[in-house]
Amino acid sequence: MSIAECFNAVAGKRLAVVGFLSKEGAKDYDYRGGLEFNSLRTERTREFLAKEECTLENLERLRAALQADIATLQCQYPWANCLAIATPGLELLTNEELESLKLEFFSQIQVLTDCCVERKFTRVGLLGTTWDVCSSSPLFVALKQQGIEPLVLDVSYHAPVTACAAGALHNYIQHQGRMLSADEYCVEAVGQMIHAACGTMQALVICNPELRPLMSLLRSKRKQVFARTTIIDLPGLYWDFLSKQLSQSQEKSPS
Repeated sequence: MSIAECFNAVAGKRLAVVGFLSKEGAKDYDYRGGLEFNSLRTERTREFLAKEECTLENLERLRAALQADIATLQCQYPWANCLAIATPGLELLTNEELESLKLEFFSQIQVLTDCCVERKFTRVGLLGTTWDVCSSSPLFVALKQQGIEPLVLDVSYHAPVTACAAGALHNYIQHQGRMLSADEYCVEAVGQMIHAACGTMQALVICNPELRPLMSLLRSKRKQVFARTTIIDLPGLYWDFLSKQLSQSQEKSPS
């Protein structure tokens, strides 16, 4: 029996997480507590998401980077037998590719589509990176397949919001002759999306853990721009789902 098989036999389900946009994103998962996981300090996908344009050619390169990160995780943490992906736009692998990894995969996109179907949401806004909200994104495609219309920001907002997420809201964005903090910029962008939806947006999905701090600011502005729109904390939903799936079987991670 291999080392990994020995650990799995004793420790039950062991989680590895890939696809964080920043170190702050990984810390957000840590802060939620109640579930141990292994992740990489540096990821090939991280710089790619922040710096490369969203094109079909780059999508294939991103897939290769994701596969390399997962292979590194498996090498560093051979006892891991479950996989989570923190950025929904990174759910790029086919079922066959996932099966070949021999890791039980938990889909964040499935968590969201189940939530929207249960709550009968048919038009939802997406606040996330370009890779999460573009029309070729696995998140966008999955929502459409469920009869849910994804509403997204004007394309001119995509790269700046991606930069805000990659910078974990610590940076500044120049916008219409003004220098805005990342959170101010994102809230203004959300207001534009809600205005463009003409009152038909039923929910706003926060796609990335790095963007979760915006929720309190958005709620404080509810009367002005957010009166009838539910906020869906997708990273929070996903983490709660993972906890239910795994926490019963987890023991302390081997060091």
